[in-house]
Amino acid sequence: MDRSVWVIVAAAGQGLRAIGPGVVPFGLAVEIPKQFRRLGDSTVIETVVSQFLRLDEVAGIVVALPPSGVPREAGLTAADIEASGSAGVPVICVTGGSTRQDSVRNALASVPRDARWVAVHDAARPFFSQDLFRRVLEACVAHGAAVPGLPPSDTIKWVERPSCDASTSPSCQEELRVHATLDRQVLSAVQTPQIFERDILASAYSRAIDEGFSGTDDSQLVERLGVKVAVVPGESGNIKLTYPEDFERLAGSREPDCCSGTCHEPTRAGRERVTVTGLGFDVHPFAEGRRCVIGGVTIPHSRGLAGHSDADVLTHAIMDALLGAMAAADIGEWFPEIPEYKDARSVDLLRSMWQRLCDGATIVHLDTVIVAQAPRIAPYAGAMKAAIAEALGIRPDQVSIKATTTERMGFTGREEGIAAFCSATVSRYVRAGSGGSAAAK
Repeated sequence: MDRSVWVIVAAAGQGLRAIGPGVVPFGLAVEIPKQFRRLGDSTVIETVVSQFLRLDEVAGIVVALPPSGVPREAGLTAADIEASGSAGVPVICVTGGSTRQDSVRNALASVPRDARWVAVHDAARPFFSQDLFRRVLEACVAHGAAVPGLPPSDTIKWVERPSCDASTSPSCQEELRVHATLDRQVLSAVQTPQIFERDILASAYSRAIDEGFSGTDDSQLVERLGVKVAVVPGESGNIKLTYPEDFERLAGSREPDCCSGTCHEPTRAGRERVTVTGLGFDVHPFAEGRRCVIGGVTIPHSRGLAGHSDADVLTHAIMDALLGAMAAADIGEWFPEIPEYKDARSVDLLRSMWQRLCDGATIVHLDTVIVAQAPRIAPYAGAMKAAIAEALGIRPDQVSIKATTTERMGFTGREEGIAAFCSATVSRYVRAGSGGSAAAK
């Protein structure tokens, strides 16, 4: 696809929940909104803009900034942001409004009328992947509107306050009460970028203005037009920086970490590093009434996979391969079929296993193959890579996910189940002089 997408970055919020320190002369700390805080060598907003500039589909970017302008303490100006663009792909800064909806509306006015597609993105989400953008765009081209979303991992409660008046009834406690527990299978935690046909988004905003409606995201305004918004699998790593702890965790994750491959510690006494390979395999049959979870991603399908946990066949193969590389028994010994692991999310088990197992080892690469006649894997491979990488603390480009069929031969060809293979390349410690034996621990 040629450069046909204009991007709106909503960066006008005050970011009060994640307000944090900026750096000004003489080392004094001041409070600045999250989109202007630093991530390494650049600010959050600069990181987001640079991510979009790397996409061949992007024709231009409009950034909605706070009405008060960029805080001086950010060490950045609107001109600096615009200078990151070019004649071919301009970056335009506009003044936002008092709400996110007002800011996007102001930015939309600067998008050329002949633009076909418009992506709207939160400035506080700097970790989206190019693959995610392209999957959302592909769905938008097919349906006119698309958003990324993930099934919630937590139980969601519908809550309400007591109907009594605490001012007149001392026994009335102003505490929330559970009204109902919602079905997670019909819920999706929606992310950005959200992409729409320009005319559809413009009509949605026009109607919202006429009717005085205020929504929580752009797709809600589009839904009010009767447009069915497509949802594609999001990415667990595509977090929205919201609270100060989010930045603290990021800062912590950038400390030397031997399990994520960024450790440069000296060789441990009596031990040496070697590169080893582990081979993993898993298979699960289909079952009615189950969600189809593969690589940490729920895939729409008529049947799911049977198993004690969520039966995530790909994640189990990866776990099997890592255990092999570390000569550390098998999945059954680590996670037996006990109530504690009933319907557990396998990516959570993977995360827990590797944190306990790694002992200074680093994952070099994971190469996987999924064998399935159905469902189609390709549309969800990017989300799977992101979920696996996030669980293991590695980069998505260290995870390869391929899919194939058996040309309708065997149990996978008859659509009775799915199989998965994984080859894990790991750098780990062994006893010095052991000759690199993977069995030496």
